[in-house]
Amino acid sequence: MLWFLAVALTFAQGPAGERAPMAEEVFKNVQILKGTPVDQFMGTMGFFSASLGLNCTDCHTDKSGGDWARYADENPRKQTARRMMQMVSSVNQMYFGGRQVVTCNTCHRGTTRPNVMPSLDLLYSSPPPEEPGDPIQQASGQPAADQILDKYLRAVGGPERVAAFTSFTGKGNYSAYDDAEKSPFEMYARGPGQRTITAHPPSGDTTWTLNGNSAWVAAPATDKPVPVLAITGPELDGVKLESEVFFPARIKQSLTNDRRIAVREANTIRTASSVGDSWRSYENVAHYCRRAGNGSAARRSSRCRDLRYRERAHVEGNGDGVDLGQSSLFPEI
Repeated sequence: MLWFLAVALTFAQGPAGERAPMAEEVFKNVQILKGTPVDQFMGTMGFFSASLGLNCTDCHTDKSGGDWARYADENPRKQTARRMMQMVSSVNQMYFGGRQVVTCNTCHRGTTRPNVMPSLDLLYSSPPPEEPGDPIQQASGQPAADQILDKYLRAVGGPERVAAFTSFTGKGNYSAYDDAEKSPFEMYARGPGQRTITAHPPSGDTTWTLNGNSAWVAAPATDKPVPVLAITGPELDGVKLESEVFFPARIKQSLTNDRRIAVREANTIRTASSVGDSWRSYENVAHYCRRAGNGSAARRSSRCRDLRYRERAHVEGNGDGVDLGQSSLFPEI
């Protein structure tokens, strides 16, 4: 099995040196987001969907659901979206030095029309579970992130034991956000920074590969607009972090290297790259320590047809030759 891991990772090196295609090279009628790699372009579309509570065909045409080329069709909502992108960009440039402070979600908050009137019922009811603001800011009364990580390392056997854990294989079944049935998958990982996951959904095999500083997805045409989609920018940063935290010996370095880290609420560590404003959360040791056969993992996908920007999948299964409940880390992202 380890030999197969080495073969898979070596074979996956092929596309690493190729330039990622830009959105206008794959899609037609791209006017505002030219020069954006395809994976980031699709991620941006997903962010629009999540911010407005819509799916892809709500803004495009119904026929685009089964034909990538039909996403180029014009309609009034696309024209409005372009004006909104220009407006948001102008606000950020004028008032925030070009930083991405204002986004679609700043006003829309999951609705197609921003709410212009405050709600007195909401004002005098229970406070919201999370106040807006900096998500990577240490909350008062919460333990330091280092304390949670130290507790986790002790729970999985201590630094010496986890330092010997450098590779693993696993298999199981996952159910993604819009999947009607579970699909089998296999994972091969070697630290630091090498991982291959192959899933077998009804639409055809999909493989996610990370090899050091390069990552890509190979998927059927029904799921991705190109046969091999390079992962770039913040998405690549997230994939690398996912891979690194599977190996507990490096968890402190992974979560703090060029990152901010804080505990905002009970049992949750948040970390953000020094580049970009996105953040990802990782639950503490109480949720990490799963017995083999009852573990959970998360898969992320940028399928344009999904309703959510961050797709979660529940994965069930045992590791191959390793007690996943004691030796690995499964973050929910």
